[in-house]
Amino acid sequence: MIAERPLSKLRPRQLLRLARRSLAPRVNGGDGHEEGGGSAHSEAADANRQAAGTSGRRRVSRRVRSATPGRRHRLTPHGRRALAAVGVLFVVLAGAWLWLRDSSLASVDEVTVTGVQGADAAAIRSALTAAAHRMTTLDVDTGELRSAVRLYPVVADVRVSADFPHRLRIDVVERRPLGTVSIGGRLTAVSADGTVLNDLGSGTTLPEITTPAPVPAGARVTEPAVRRALALLAAASPGIIPRLSQAGSDPTHGLSAQLRNGPRLYFGDGSRLAAKWMAVTAVLGDPGSSGAAYIDVTDPERPAAGAGSAQTQSGAASSGATAQTQSGAASSGATAQTQTGAASSGATAQTQTGAASSGAGSAQTQTGSTTSTSGTAATAPPTSPSP
Repeated sequence: MIAERPLSKLRPRQLLRLARRSLAPRVNGGDGHEEGGGSAHSEAADANRQAAGTSGRRRVSRRVRSATPGRRHRLTPHGRRALAAVGVLFVVLAGAWLWLRDSSLASVDEVTVTGVQGADAAAIRSALTAAAHRMTTLDVDTGELRSAVRLYPVVADVRVSADFPHRLRIDVVERRPLGTVSIGGRLTAVSADGTVLNDLGSGTTLPEITTPAPVPAGARVTEPAVRRALALLAAASPGIIPRLSQAGSDPTHGLSAQLRNGPRLYFGDGSRLAAKWMAVTAVLGDPGSSGAAYIDVTDPERPAAGAGSAQTQSGAASSGATAQTQSGAASSGATAQTQTGAASSGATAQTQTGAASSGAGSAQTQTGSTTSTSGTAATAPPTSPSP
């Protein structure tokens, strides 16, 4: 097919291939028709390869141009004008907001303070109201409000809610006083975190926290014994705090508290305090515990109430019993008496002997024993005096 076309219309590559075929030796021994047919077939294959190579090069060149870095899409004049308009609008709106935020259109004219009570309530309201009037409902500074009442330790935090355009509500979160501690010879109320509160007003009834050593003055109590007692009181319900007269700890029973006109409460260590207070409430509500001298909730699952003192008396104890000895001497007709008591397994036995000097007294011996677990001694009839 290349031979049938004029040479002027052939491309340089086609002319080069045509020259190479004409100079190459003939391999096939067939006639000219077969050779011409073979050359026509090869020319068609070359043309197909050339077309495929050209299209592939075009696709690659498009990819290279699309992936070339630094090529930017230029905005049209209409796009540039729209972008400039958006920027101007943002600046105008920001300026309008700043003007409205600090203008009299949003000034605070009505302030409501809630959650504050006690002797310092009026002063706290006045300080918060004065600070709020310097603000607007669109620009409330909570930090400035906290700074206005930092001199009042009873205030733990303030929470603010603004009502545009002119109303502001301030909720004061107060520290709840739990007990009193003797600081500098004066009973001072303290909160659960140990903060020393200045004044709680008259008529406040709080338990006194006993301490083994004087508590130094300061804004916060850090003594371990006081902090343990405060943790005990913090776990109690608010309704039971006024019923307590004392709280503290001792080496024998751990944490303890005293009810006003009621039993003493023993808690042991500082674990599971909420469960122990629930056990105390359950025992106090039981009619069978009426008249108990103490309630022991060291194990909240097995609370115990007793009519006697749970403290160990002075003397010697063996197998849960006590032994006490008292002696006295008298002369010139007085009596000398010795009491000896020994208890084993909850029973008591007592022996009393008396001797008189100068013939003016009498000698008497009484023995008695009991096996009751109540701890009382039943005395047997006395024996006749010896001559």
